[in-house]
Amino acid sequence: MSKKIPTFEVCVDSVQSAINAESGGASRVELCDNLMEGGTTPSSGMINTILERVKIPVMVMIRPRGGDFCYSEDEIKVMCLDIRHAKSLGVHGVVFGILYPDGSVDVDRVSKLVDLAKPMKVTFHRAFDMTNDPFKALEDIISIGGIQRILTSGHDSSVLEGLDTIVQLVKQANSRITIMPGGGIRESNIERILFAVGLEEMHVSASTAICSVMEHKISTIHMSRAHHNSEYMINVVMVYGCGMSVHNEVTKRAMYTFRPIIPEYNKYAEYLHNYPGFVQAGSFFPDWGYGCMGNEDNSEEAHWLPFMKTSVEYIREKYNTATWEQDNVAQEVISFFFAVISHGVADITWHSIEMKSGFIRAMAYLNFMNSYAAAHEVADTGGEFTLAHMTNLDYLIDAWSLPIDDLVEIYQRLNRTVEGNQIEICVKKAFAAAQMNKSPFLIEMFEAYHKGGLNNMAADVTDCWHELARWFEFGPNDNDELCNTFRMVAEKRKERENKFHTHDDVTNFLYNYSEELLEITGYRIRYHKKNGIGTFEIHRHLLTDPITNEPELQDAASSENEKNVKVEEYGFDQIFQDVLTKDEQISLSDENNVSINLPWTNSDLFSPSSYSYSSNISTDAACHLIPNDPNKVLTINIPYSYAHFGHDMVVGDFNGDGIQDLAISAPFYSHLPEIPQVGAIFIINGRKSRSFKFPLKSSNILDIADKIIYAYNSRDENNNEAQSRFGWSMSVVDLNKDGIDDLAVSAPSFGANKYIYSGKVYVYFGRKKEGLKTDAADLEIHSKQNVSEYDWQIEALGQYMSAGDVDGDGFADLLIGCPYCGMYSEEKEASVFAFLSSSDHKGNITVYDYDWSIISPGDHEYEWFGYSINYYKSESMQNPIIIVGAPGYHGHSIIPMAGRIYGFEIVDKIDGSGKSPVKKIFDLSGVEEFQGFGSSIIAGDFLDNGESFIFVASNSETHKKKFPKFGNFWQAGAIRLINMRSLKEDKKLSDDDMNLGRGLLALLRGSESASRLGSSLLWDKNEKSFWVSEPFTYWESGQIFKYSMESLIQSLVSEVCLVGREHQAKFGNKMIKFDFNGDGKEDLVVNSEHSSYAARLSGSITIILE
Repeated sequence: MSKKIPTFEVCVDSVQSAINAESGGASRVELCDNLMEGGTTPSSGMINTILERVKIPVMVMIRPRGGDFCYSEDEIKVMCLDIRHAKSLGVHGVVFGILYPDGSVDVDRVSKLVDLAKPMKVTFHRAFDMTNDPFKALEDIISIGGIQRILTSGHDSSVLEGLDTIVQLVKQANSRITIMPGGGIRESNIERILFAVGLEEMHVSASTAICSVMEHKISTIHMSRAHHNSEYMINVVMVYGCGMSVHNEVTKRAMYTFRPIIPEYNKYAEYLHNYPGFVQAGSFFPDWGYGCMGNEDNSEEAHWLPFMKTSVEYIREKYNTATWEQDNVAQEVISFFFAVISHGVADITWHSIEMKSGFIRAMAYLNFMNSYAAAHEVADTGGEFTLAHMTNLDYLIDAWSLPIDDLVEIYQRLNRTVEGNQIEICVKKAFAAAQMNKSPFLIEMFEAYHKGGLNNMAADVTDCWHELARWFEFGPNDNDELCNTFRMVAEKRKERENKFHTHDDVTNFLYNYSEELLEITGYRIRYHKKNGIGTFEIHRHLLTDPITNEPELQDAASSENEKNVKVEEYGFDQIFQDVLTKDEQISLSDENNVSINLPWTNSDLFSPSSYSYSSNISTDAACHLIPNDPNKVLTINIPYSYAHFGHDMVVGDFNGDGIQDLAISAPFYSHLPEIPQVGAIFIINGRKSRSFKFPLKSSNILDIADKIIYAYNSRDENNNEAQSRFGWSMSVVDLNKDGIDDLAVSAPSFGANKYIYSGKVYVYFGRKKEGLKTDAADLEIHSKQNVSEYDWQIEALGQYMSAGDVDGDGFADLLIGCPYCGMYSEEKEASVFAFLSSSDHKGNITVYDYDWSIISPGDHEYEWFGYSINYYKSESMQNPIIIVGAPGYHGHSIIPMAGRIYGFEIVDKIDGSGKSPVKKIFDLSGVEEFQGFGSSIIAGDFLDNGESFIFVASNSETHKKKFPKFGNFWQAGAIRLINMRSLKEDKKLSDDDMNLGRGLLALLRGSESASRLGSSLLWDKNEKSFWVSEPFTYWESGQIFKYSMESLIQSLVSEVCLVGREHQAKFGNKMIKFDFNGDGKEDLVVNSEHSSYAARLSGSITIILE
């Protein structure tokens, strides 16, 4: 998701640096000369040229020399002349500072220079850090007037070291002047500084050295005191982000599920696994010419089917198909082109080609005011900030290989002239750039979104690979569009040209200098070509001392820093380390009772107000890692990569024995190797007595489950589609009115391989003793309609489901949320469909057979109405209420994705006419950008006193932290406990009666940026307590909290805080209570759907026994 970022001022000392800073997104530049001296006044020619080349504001350094800041009268005269000249040139502002010999601010002379500079803006530079008292200096500078900001490192060697002082300065300044931190800000610490302090502006250099074009070098003559090698280096600013590894990630996931049905095609899967260097190069290749030597059109050609058809025909001619299994070169080339097609397929859905609700288009509407171009740029480059590392990319290797000669010939057959050395040069630069980017950030929706998400792209690739294998075996036909992805866009693409990429100056700069940048950091790329195959390899090389010519020893401080940022992995016991300030240190005790002294307490973490923080909050709270005791904690996993085991969990008595059973979903699992993302449901029956012996003999759910349900049926053409994501959402109902719980399961991506994505819901009836059937559902709810531009559009039916006795007959009815649906030609307006329990239910019905529906009362697209649903009726209520969340809501305002909840009362008798019996009785809207209010909902009489309350999460809400430090916690999430008596129509969270102590009873805040507090909410009715999760905290290790109603309202201090043991596992995405061991006590079951313990991102559940 997007977010508001501060103004970035970038320090530059050359024309190229200024251009790169602007292209990379800098808001302003500070121009100076002689950075090695701390910066001095630049020349008139430099100022003039940069003003001509960039449009962003330019602040010019006014400093007559290096050294201290106590100047003579002659030096002051020079500064005055330079200020007048800068003003005459039209610069935005100037930067200077003058001190008395005693280290105080020279108020008199600074005042004169400020007056001379008007109306230009003025920054008081880091002379401030050399003052004898920073807090008195602050007041002196403010008293002068006309100075807009102070540049400071917090009176210390770097911003990180001076962070506490900067916090105090910001507080003392109280918006009278801007405090702009600068000095030692790096990519590794910028986010911590930004969110710890909550600043409006930041000063960075972002510079790196590149090789000069000078070829004639004399090593014995030096023009400066610098290291002689650096005389042939040029420092330039580089602000850049890229995501080349995304395509390799898609290919890797597709490889996992590519299992051809036809035995003769299995060899292609083997080729893909055997030649990773060719596969990784091929995954990138279609982008090879963008921004390089004028090859944009040639690069664009490589994305489309004519290129692939010609490639297959050429390979079949050149390499004998009968000898492929003995010809390693042929296998290498084939694996390369399988990866090329992976890139092309993924780009279609990723870039929303001919898809109105594809990933980038949806992101554009939700986060970029419907600007596809803005969303496209952020999506392609990754942006400066992201949620968290999703997974490691250790599989990326240090060598790429390409069939250079073959590629040249293929282009010739397409009537394009491409020289082999052009491909070599351009790919070499891209390879260098890829090697510098092995840790990209991926966001949550990028993986899960049904149109263009990572898993969706991988499944589309797998689909195309099956057809591609047939092409290699028998050759392509003239009218063959290979697979559904290309068939979908083939006709419309003839009408208009679709292009995937444009590259700006910064991207071109990185390509041009990527190899040199690698050399500076101690790496060298080697290239060799044999039999038409070009191979790039990266090697570490030792730098040599200029005098002794011996290898340089690694700097001790640098080595220590590498240790401090190292990620240590140890299976289930994984913990990450980072460079932390003193009050952020994580202390570990013994393995079975690990305590973490947090930099915030639960009471600080969950503030009592949006705007004020208590000053006497304790800082001694502790969280604990999950106990590593197999007699107390059980972990169940699945040995299948990307399965997302535990994505949803529900409990119900499916066999009528009076004991609750547990259903666990894995929507990306497949029991058929050749069919991806089929999905499965695993049933664990409840026990009357302790029947499990601990520790368990196996942690594999395939061994533990009492039943496994698969919707996929190869004999039933209505249920044999790949990537349906069966198990995405589940709900316990009694739809056949027999008194035994039934299980409703959604497959919202059903129809994905036809690009319909209509979705489907399966209902399995519970049976006395027998339980749920596993071979076929008793009832199927589907939509046969193709998505069109003018009709009622059903998309991703069952994205969320809930249940409740909405008609009052004593049996649980089914509520199906369709947040991506569109009604009456309005895209993404969304709806909730109600299916009432009836003894007549069986066989197949359509979604249009609903008993009644609730269409979103909102007035815009992408509201996501139905993203969360909660049925509620207390004994004191006459009619039940259905509460629906729409976290994408922004209405007529210009606040994107603020979110809203709606309350509907069932006021009319349900008569089967299809008329909705509901009446909207309240709505409550978020008021902040990307707040996402309504992402999760629980309602109930939590105090058993007849009062109704609602617990609502905004899991992407940003909040300001004021104690013990100032700062913004971006998309940390929040949870509100609200008295439902205060809810009416057209309410906003900013209304007075939504303040604490009135309608709002408690407000919980996320503990760190992008931690996603409120991703899962659980009310334990037996213990009268809430469980809330924060799955993205601690580098996605995740943590959960337990609150009693008393602690929630009175102290905001959690009773329990548990932290997941596995790095990147997202502990806490889903929670539920279930008596696993049959001792009569409900145990806490928590999922970690990104756990990689059994297989890469396979998922697991943790059972904490009571």
